[in-house]
Amino acid sequence: MLNINEGIVRADRPRARHPIGLTGFFVLAFGLSWTGAAAVALSAHAETGAGWAQAGWIAALAPLELLMLFGPLIAAAITLAWNDRPAGIWTFLKRAFRLSVGLRWWALVLILPAAVMALVWPVSGFAGGSAPPPDILSVVLPAAGQLLVFYLLFNTEEIAWRGYALPQLQSRLAPLPANALLTGIWLVFHLPLFAMPGGHPAGYGVGVFIAMVIPIGFIMGAVFNRTAGSVLLVHLLHQGFNAWGEAWRIFPVFSGETTQMWSMVALLWVPGVVAMIWLGLKGKAPESG
Repeated sequence: MLNINEGIVRADRPRARHPIGLTGFFVLAFGLSWTGAAAVALSAHAETGAGWAQAGWIAALAPLELLMLFGPLIAAAITLAWNDRPAGIWTFLKRAFRLSVGLRWWALVLILPAAVMALVWPVSGFAGGSAPPPDILSVVLPAAGQLLVFYLLFNTEEIAWRGYALPQLQSRLAPLPANALLTGIWLVFHLPLFAMPGGHPAGYGVGVFIAMVIPIGFIMGAVFNRTAGSVLLVHLLHQGFNAWGEAWRIFPVFSGETTQMWSMVALLWVPGVVAMIWLGLKGKAPESG
């Protein structure tokens, strides 16, 4: 069960110790997803013709690749089912995907990603970027619609991170450090993507990735709390950033330069700092006991 105090969503402390604690959940999520990521990376290296990756057993790992997508979701489902039985999963889903959230928050999660990504190209042009922007009608809008549907269906990690883990962390820590810790965990979780041939599939390095993930993590944490724990809206926000960023061809794999990525990062830090300030003003850690 959850409680909301001063706008912060916290998990009730259980009277008895749960079979799977928060640390166990993180170990399970990382173990499942990184197993899938290892299978994907090995398969990708095999396709490049790397001699060391031509072993026959690598092909047998293909079914495990789905764990890279659904590892956090599976970990959350196992944890909820084991700790709270099926009734706990139903209670979680009713709260996480309720539709009765203020219209201004629906507007924010739908508009913010599109607005940030649309501003990237004029900002990057001012910063010296030379790549031409894609055409809005023929490229951006059709791609955004298709990508948003894909990401909404197949990138389900917010059920685990903000849906399950964040209320647990906020029941132990003040909102700002709780969100900082989860953002750090979320960042480390994605590092296996840089083990792919040639590095991250989007073409950017670890430095710009870290600079991007930090503000997004705090923005999503603030939205989660301001919407009384709506995983649905945080999910829409997260996948909106993914879909619009790819549709606007901002990543270096499309543009051939990093100016657009750093321009996006600069834009993201504006709402990111606002989110950090709001979380920092929301009080102390809950009293233990």
